[in-house]
Amino acid sequence: MSKNENVHEMRMQILSLRSAGIACATAIHYFPPCCRPESDRPQCAEARVALKQLYEGMNELLFSTRMALAAVFHPDSEGWDFLWELAEESTCAESDMAKFGQYFYSDQDEYIRFYAGIDSDMMRQLGRGFSDEEWKVLTAKGAWQNGKRLPHVLSLLKYLEDQIAKKFDLFDSGIQSGLLGDCNLGKRIQKKAQAPKLMERQ
Repeated sequence: MSKNENVHEMRMQILSLRSAGIACATAIHYFPPCCRPESDRPQCAEARVALKQLYEGMNELLFSTRMALAAVFHPDSEGWDFLWELAEESTCAESDMAKFGQYFYSDQDEYIRFYAGIDSDMMRQLGRGFSDEEWKVLTAKGAWQNGKRLPHVLSLLKYLEDQIAKKFDLFDSGIQSGLLGDCNLGKRIQKKAQAPKLMERQ
């Protein structure tokens, strides 16, 4: 694969991960209260254990995704170098990155609520292009993203997207098995069907 093809793949991967992150935020928003870690409700106890883990995992992935995308769009590579080193040395990259990311994203709940309200047309726009500021950073002369760190960028962004896709697979299997029925999560997901659909590969 040529350098230009790698650069194009990186840009497509950025857009793909952004879409996946928004889908993840939407799904988190629609988790019912009894499936959240802070809940002390006694009903649907069997499902709650699995769903709380899924909820926490999605939150970790959303933190990590936001960190990675913010680092990619920074005009210098210092933040990315730290992030890559953290992920490379980690046994569970998305979890360890998320713990670090919580120091920076105190507005996570607001972010989740905002993206849960995005309609399909706006979602498609966000997933297909870059803002002027983002494009300026990515295409600048000597942009660090297009140099020796390009394989790192591709590797980590693909990893995060794959992890989000696995969480949505758990979503789907839970709905199909009826495990989520007691918690009404299946009904909520079907009502807001665009969240899982966003994970479909284009």
